[in-house]
Amino acid sequence: MCSSDLVRLDLPRLGRLEAAVALSAKGLHVAVKAEDGAALTLLKSGRDELYAELSRAGLTRVGLHISQLKPE
Repeated sequence: MCSSDLVRLDLPRLGRLEAAVALSAKGLHVAVKAEDGAALTLLKSGRDELYAELSRAGLTRVGLHISQLKPE
């Protein structure tokens, strides 16, 4: 069984973001897309910190993908 959600945000400093989150027996998978190049760079630079926080929360099997969101 798998549970998943898609969240779309338009934030003042980061711009438009989409986050797809799926939780299954295989673990947690998060796919984040950022429209703004600076936001994309910021998200990628914080990847290790996010992994560490998720691990501290007990989520050790995590897949994280960060990519560019194509403008509409």
